Amino acid sequence: MIILIGLKPKPEENKKGMTDYYRQHREKFMKAMGEDSVAVLPAAPPTIYSYDVENKYRQNSDFYYLTGFTEPEAVLVLSPQHKEHRCTLFLRPKDQEKETWSGLRTGVEGALEKFQADAAYPISELAEKLPLYFENVEKLYYSFGYYPHFDPVVLDALAATRKKIRTGIFAPETLIYPGVILHEMRLIKQPYELELMQRAADITAQTHRLIMQTVRPGMYEYEIEALIDYKFKEQ
Repeated sequence: MIILIGLKPKPEENKKGMTDYYRQHREKFMKAMGEDSVAVLPAAPPTIYSYDVENKYRQNSDFYYLTGFTEPEAVLVLSPQHKEHRCTLFLRPKDQEKETWSGLRTGVEGALEKFQADAAYPISELAEKLPLYFENVEKLYYSFGYYPHFDPVVLDALAATRKKIRTGIFAPETLIYPGVILHEMRLIKQPYELELMQRAADITAQTHRLIMQTVRPGMYEYEIEALIDYKFKEQ
């Protein structure tokens, strides 16, 4: 068993510019998309454990691969043909009161500084601005049906763009699943990804050795589980 999900780069790796790796992923993806296209990738929605209690959040893997962004309520728009906004991020704005309860937010300015987005807007402006990115491109990369709650947002944006046809503006006519490109990209690991996988394997091996040295007759499974959790989180 190798535990990899949630493993974060070491602080010194962040200093080397982890955001550069995500930008390289985006550039490679957009090159494969072609100039006459646009991609829309929403973040994973939070899931409810009980009433107003949420499960621990886990980002959509494709979204994370292209951004390194770990917050919900965000949308990435990639526009290879756009002269200024090739990478646009819609996300939650800073809110001191809400952050007190649900954790710090990156905010619009943080998206530009920390995640190298060309443009960033509050998520509340998505419905207004998304149709602009659909103008005069032939292909739309989007995973219809993956997050059904988000499909109407994309459909409404397409409809708004099509209404401009009398002005010479057209909307995408071809729909393509982003995974056709992204999942092939993710199969080929970059050197820094191999380093993270090796680090995960090392942590896992250390933990298994610890358990073998510690386990005794009469121990309960939850006690062993607690030791495993402790060792993983310690690393």
